[in-house]
Amino acid sequence: MKESIKKRIEAVRRGEVPEGYRRTKDIGIAPSDWRVGQLSDVLHNKQRPVPKPDEPYWRLGIRSWAKGTFHAYVDDPAAVDMDELYVVQENDLVVNITFAWEHAIAVASKEDDGLLVSHRFPTYTFDGGNVPEYYKAVVSQQYFRDMLDHISPGGAGRNRVLNRKDFLALPCHIPPIPEQKKIAEILATCDRAIELKQQLLEEKQRQKRAYLQKMLPQSGCDVPEWRLTGFYLPWQKKKLGELVTFYNGLTYSPDDIRTEGTLVLRSSNVKDGEIVDADNVYVDPAAVNSENVQIGDIIVVVRNGSRALIGKHAEIKADMPNTVIGAFMTGIRSEYPPFVNVLLSTPQFDAEIQKKLGAAINQITGYMFAKMEFMVPEPAERVAIGEFFRAIDNLIALYQRELEQEKQKKKALMQLLLTGLVRVNA
Repeated sequence: MKESIKKRIEAVRRGEVPEGYRRTKDIGIAPSDWRVGQLSDVLHNKQRPVPKPDEPYWRLGIRSWAKGTFHAYVDDPAAVDMDELYVVQENDLVVNITFAWEHAIAVASKEDDGLLVSHRFPTYTFDGGNVPEYYKAVVSQQYFRDMLDHISPGGAGRNRVLNRKDFLALPCHIPPIPEQKKIAEILATCDRAIELKQQLLEEKQRQKRAYLQKMLPQSGCDVPEWRLTGFYLPWQKKKLGELVTFYNGLTYSPDDIRTEGTLVLRSSNVKDGEIVDADNVYVDPAAVNSENVQIGDIIVVVRNGSRALIGKHAEIKADMPNTVIGAFMTGIRSEYPPFVNVLLSTPQFDAEIQKKLGAAINQITGYMFAKMEFMVPEPAERVAIGEFFRAIDNLIALYQRELEQEKQKKKALMQLLLTGLVRVNA
């Protein structure tokens, strides 16, 4: 980063106005040659004729815009009042006024072109050559989300319907059109890098799923379709309780929580099969009466308000002193941790979870865990399979970190570009 940019950022952090900038009433510092106006200065209410049954976009049906994504909810367009529909086209700005407070707002893509939406999803076009991709970035910023939340009145759901006049009155930076285009191009480059990382990650995840299917026996079989070199003996059915030991998590009260102390791993600390820092909770070490996690332990979510999170798990791969698991988790120890982690990543484990849960409560007990049955090979093959999948998991974790880094780079760049703290040569 250039020294001049660093000094400019430091000046803003000190509350100063750098040369060539001015302080605005609503959205902070802005370059002197940028307009600071309202969304109504760049958006135009869309007025389009009601579509006819023989027009091509009828085949696309009715869609609902929720949280930035279109979702089909009516198969037959004839089942709704056509007088209350908007026709969405690429680069329109679409707002779900019922859930705007959840940031249900986005710029329509090419794939969205021709969709029909109800009157609760007003659409706008951009006036005067203003660049839709630039404003797509603007509306994704946290400060913009905060403004949406502020102008969406009390309650939740349909009690928080956004007033369209209030929406159009929201302030925004309006750079010169050439600079809007350049900012949009730079951010599009970031998006392509993110997309590439996402594709690499998804391909490796698909590969892992394929290996899980081929390298573990399917129902009714005592050997998998694919074997690692040198292994020929049939697999045997064993209960999970024969392979592992379990330990319980810590029960603590709000009075035990501290800003530092013993870390309590919870469901929020398990993401994509890895341990992560997220919404960390620390408790007074004096309140801890459960075991510390060890390298090779597998921690599993066994109770949660969301059924989808039951069974989510991760292996402890590094030393974590002064760390325990929470009461809604179970710890698993075994002689072959990587292999057990593989078993808990299979569709068979997911099926066992669903079978044990029943309909009443989102919880798996230690007894239920112990009774789960899996096909298991000889010890040497367990080690080989565990190491094989650990290498894949490590690569997936690497791709996930790289993807997150690209997203953070874009986030930081957006903060600089969209406030004008970094100027581009248009």
